[in-house]
Amino acid sequence: METLEGPAPISPAAIGDDDWDDELIRMASPAPAPLLQSWAWGDFQATMGWRSERVRLRSGMASVLTRGPAWLRRAYVPRGPVPATLEAIEELSEWAAARGVVRLRIEPEAGMALEGSLRTLGFQPTGALHPAYTSIVALGPRGLMLAGLKPKHRYNVNLALSRGVTVEMGADPVEMRRQVEGVTTRRGLPMPGVEYFRNLLEVLPGSRTFVARVGGAAVAACLIGRFDRRCYYLWAGSTGQQRQLMPAYAVMWQAMLAMEGAGCTDLDLWGLAPPGLPDHPWASLRHFKTGFGGRETSYAGAWEQVFAPIRNRLLHAGRRQRRLLVKVSRSLRP
Repeated sequence: METLEGPAPISPAAIGDDDWDDELIRMASPAPAPLLQSWAWGDFQATMGWRSERVRLRSGMASVLTRGPAWLRRAYVPRGPVPATLEAIEELSEWAAARGVVRLRIEPEAGMALEGSLRTLGFQPTGALHPAYTSIVALGPRGLMLAGLKPKHRYNVNLALSRGVTVEMGADPVEMRRQVEGVTTRRGLPMPGVEYFRNLLEVLPGSRTFVARVGGAAVAACLIGRFDRRCYYLWAGSTGQQRQLMPAYAVMWQAMLAMEGAGCTDLDLWGLAPPGLPDHPWASLRHFKTGFGGRETSYAGAWEQVFAPIRNRLLHAGRRQRRLLVKVSRSLRP
């Protein structure tokens, strides 16, 4: 069978982080370049077991995350390629086939207009790892941002700040993890450890935590990532204490002010329940997030192309076995 020749991955000697990011920003313009395609995001994913390959295509570029031994290697391109054109996706598919990966998963920063073309290329929809529906809040002068809040949100921000809620900007992985744990424990969800948050804050330039305190006690927090002109509301949590003082509203507001001061022009709220879906896992957060204004935005979601069906079945079998082991181990806990 003929092997398709694709572009070779870029070695660290051929390109550095600044060069990659500068080119990525030029490729994405006039839209902000995606954080998940930045050099730093690839380095961050490396702390969680992924390998990052920076690939130049004939009509774009892609930071490709790969995992597994050579004969079971799968590739994942979050928010890429850049630009998210059919031509660039086709070239990325050629590269993946030539690279010998089992399957390629992409989550392009493009709308559903690509669906028919993706199916023609052999892609099928699959579960997204990152939000396919979100809201983008414009940042600007304080007065304009305040006017963009819904009246109840504006009231809650003023209430929190007038009742003694203070917000600290920093890089505190321990407190961030503690606040997120407050939410995941109440909802019975898994969560990453402190090292995850520490690595994220250390590796992503400009990432910050915002911690709300009442009388010195931390009661809510969020973690904001930043790349190009856009910042991202990546994580948030709360212990549930002092909720009547609306600390989550103060955290979000102060984060918006700080990121605007750092040069960001908008804030991606990083996940929103689509309208009319009351059973969506994020439905309870919709009122909170949409109250800060913003433009609701949908992406094409996740798409997967399988190059080696038999080896792909082996991957699925291994995943089912790992899930069963996790389920059994949890059932045996005292």
